[in-house]
Amino acid sequence: MEEEYTEQEEAQKNPQEEETSKSADSEDGELSAEEIEDLKKKAEVSSQNFERAKKAEEELKKLKDKANEDKGDVTKETANELSAKDFLALNEKGITSQDFDEVMDYAKYRNVSISEALEDKTLQSILQTKKEERKTAEATHTQGGARGATKNDGASLLHKFRDTGEFPDDPDDLKKMFQAEIDEKRRR
Repeated sequence: MEEEYTEQEEAQKNPQEEETSKSADSEDGELSAEEIEDLKKKAEVSSQNFERAKKAEEELKKLKDKANEDKGDVTKETANELSAKDFLALNEKGITSQDFDEVMDYAKYRNVSISEALEDKTLQSILQTKKEERKTAEATHTQGGARGATKNDGASLLHKFRDTGEFPDDPDDLKKMFQAEIDEKRRR
């Protein structure tokens, strides 16, 4: 009896060995009808398990894609919204629109709130440096201001014509130039 029990345990542990031993037991090397039916059932179960696994993988992939999309939406929403506390902190620190993006990027990078980021010494140093650079650039503004449009009076148009030989394109300017020449001849 112990031998039968041991054989059953071994068969449960390794079902493939049981199949090979059964097929080795058959004298002609052919499978019996029972063995064929048993193999067909196992093949069908295996096929069903494969289909289930395939469907489960597809569902998992869909869920991961949906989770990634949802996560992206949440990140965009939170990035565009400021809490009242953050808004007040930005106002108190005098953060300009030029520095706003720097503060937002720093807070996102450090994964802290805006008010916490504004207390950070590193960000304060960065903002101070940018502020000084803007002041320096404003003080050493070397480009001239916006120049006003030149006033085309007849005398200047006539002088330009005599120097370069170019006629004015605008008919009104042409009339002014001729009138200036007439006035000049009358004065002589």
